[in-house]
Amino acid sequence: MENQRDPVVIRAIEIVRLRYTAEQWVMGDSKKVTKEIYDEIRRLDLMSVRTRDAGSRHAGPKFRRQSRVVEEESAGLVWAAE
Repeated sequence: MENQRDPVVIRAIEIVRLRYTAEQWVMGDSKKVTKEIYDEIRRLDLMSVRTRDAGSRHAGPKFRRQSRVVEEESAGLVWAAE
């Protein structure tokens, strides 16, 4: 079977996991850890968007303006879902 895991999610879990000892990871507050993982996913996604936008300088100001709106709407939708 093909691995269908999202690499951003896997990376976010790895980053958050490194913040805890093995005991803290197993016995800690699962809601807090889950929130940290979601926050890390958002951070990684935002970094990806910024990197992608930086590479498209030829697109002009209108493109960059639309990109910011999409980021703001996406963030609002994610926070509304929580």
